[in-house]
Amino acid sequence: MSWSAPVQVPVTAPHGPVRTASGRLLYLGKEFWSDRSEKGEILLFESPDSGKSWEFLSQIPRPEGCEPCNLHEPHLAELPDGRLVAGIRVEGIGPQFTIYFSASTDGGRSWSRPRSSGISGSPPHLLVLSDGAVLCTYGR
Repeated sequence: MSWSAPVQVPVTAPHGPVRTASGRLLYLGKEFWSDRSEKGEILLFESPDSGKSWEFLSQIPRPEGCEPCNLHEPHLAELPDGRLVAGIRVEGIGPQFTIYFSASTDGGRSWSRPRSSGISGSPPHLLVLSDGAVLCTYGR
């Protein structure tokens, strides 16, 4: 029946933020509206207060040969062991839309350089299944 005032988040992604098993609220997205200088990069922010404010945590390195304009629509999932995995739509190198994956073993403070999956699709959506496998769905 009533809503709080809107909060502008520093990044954008089709899927929005995710809540981890420990209760952390993480938002992996493309930078557009923050006061940071990394315009167009894929950045991870954490909210300490359930989405009222956002703090920068890290930047995913660009794949070899990519510019910020090639990176779009990231999504994040937490694996049962606490590792984070990110799927990113990359365009402008290789097939029209290719899904790349990156991982973090330190809670999102650093990331592996994204690698191509060879899958042509957009946008990636990651879902961790009950057996720990990661299902990636996408449009084609």
